[in-house]
Amino acid sequence: RRWFMIKDSFLMCYASREDVTPANTSGAPVKRRFVLPLGGSVIAYHKTTMPFSFSVQLFSGGELKNEFIFAAASEPIMNVWMEVLYVSTGKELPGIQEDEADLAVVVDTRLDDVDAGS
Repeated sequence: RRWFMIKDSFLMCYASREDVTPANTSGAPVKRRFVLPLGGSVIAYHKTTMPFSFSVQLFSGGELKNEFIFAAASEPIMNVWMEVLYVSTGKELPGIQEDEADLAVVVDTRLDDVDAGS
């Protein structure tokens, strides 16, 4: 399991919630496992042996360069994560009313990191 945070269209991965703070209690700098730029990425369902899998696909020059595969604990949690990630790419969800678009979604759950594709 990993801890994820989305900020400024970047998905940041940490080993634990404690690693998210600017400096942990020992004063050491934050240790991120990886950072994914979400702008221009594609969020997609992913068919694997793991249930509730989805991916963040990174493209360059119209060509798939990297795919990061994740799995959630349930289908509803997967759907929330996919929606939050999709909106973080800079796109609007279809069918969202203008007054609903200002609502923030807080996701307090963990994902199982299935594969950090190459």
